[in-house]
Amino acid sequence: TDLEQEGFLYVDDSKRYVVCEKEHIYKCVYQAKTAKFGFGILDEQDDIYITRKESMGAMNGDEVLVKIILDEQHTAKSREGQVIRILKRNTKVMVGRYTKNRNFGFVEPIDTKMDDIYIPKKYASHVPDGKVVEVEILKYATPNSKAEGKIIQIIGDENTPNIEVK
Repeated sequence: TDLEQEGFLYVDDSKRYVVCEKEHIYKCVYQAKTAKFGFGILDEQDDIYITRKESMGAMNGDEVLVKIILDEQHTAKSREGQVIRILKRNTKVMVGRYTKNRNFGFVEPIDTKMDDIYIPKKYASHVPDGKVVEVEILKYATPNSKAEGKIIQIIGDENTPNIEVK
């Protein structure tokens, strides 16, 4: 529903609607700081620390629902949270350096805040090792698997003039 998308209501594991704020759940924009952690940004002054393990594979700019992690006394653990739902993905393509293996490959993003993207052989058999490429994300990362993509364009290689700009 619209109220879910706007972050007012959340459907829990028992299929019941709960009011987000009463359950310490907040709609945020995920902002990666490194590949290991990021923050759920509520507004300019307020954010929630999120480890990679608790991010559900969220990427920079994704709109997410974050639940504040509580300790045994049910008090907030210094504003640490976990992503419980990704409401909207905002990263569709990325740029990085391709590493070719025998049956698959990986693209290491230029943006070091992102994890490697797995590339099945069928989506990159024509691409030489070491090229800088543009990748379309086909499957987003989960806590147990890397994101998967296909190479849509070869931009150049390390020696291409102004490769960072391109």
